[in-house]
Amino acid sequence: MNEADERQMTESKQSAEMASVVRERDRLAALINSISDEIWFADREARFTLVNPPGAQAFTLDQSHPTDIKELAVTLEVFRADGSPRPIEEAPPLRALRGEVVRNVQEIIRIPATGELRNREVSSSPVRDARGVIVGSVSIVRDITAQKQAEEQLRQRTQELAQSNAELASFNKLMVGRELRMIELKQEIDQLCRQFGQPTRYGSESD
Repeated sequence: MNEADERQMTESKQSAEMASVVRERDRLAALINSISDEIWFADREARFTLVNPPGAQAFTLDQSHPTDIKELAVTLEVFRADGSPRPIEEAPPLRALRGEVVRNVQEIIRIPATGELRNREVSSSPVRDARGVIVGSVSIVRDITAQKQAEEQLRQRTQELAQSNAELASFNKLMVGRELRMIELKQEIDQLCRQFGQPTRYGSESD
């Protein structure tokens, strides 16, 4: 085999490998874009290099350029689940870049596209190469606002029911006490009637 043939075979192999990479990338992009949850990929320089449409639309991002995580974070209102402000360093993608696996952390964030405060659940993991070196992070974000609203409605209804039950118990106690007092009064009246030789009015038995 001469040099020209070897070069042609090498180029053909490289072209085939490149085509395989492109196909795999397209399949991955199609999969990510079909997911309703937000998917965020960050590189080792703490820049979001890939975000699927739900995330890009919510945060009005230009997907053609990487987005610095910290620069984005300083423009946002982000709170912990208890309502306290969340420091930038606690952002799950940054924690994952430090090697931490973050699972189902709840946050409250004002969405730039709508101005709404939304409840979200975030999971982030480091991405490692074949040697185990962290080369980035991947985060999955799910909007749980409807779930939190339903939980709050259930809590309020449970509280209202408990209050109604307490009021009903108090009312029943009051009514039972009133009936018992009425019986006592009738017995006292009948007792007085007997003392004065009068017929009893309520037919209660004598002591």
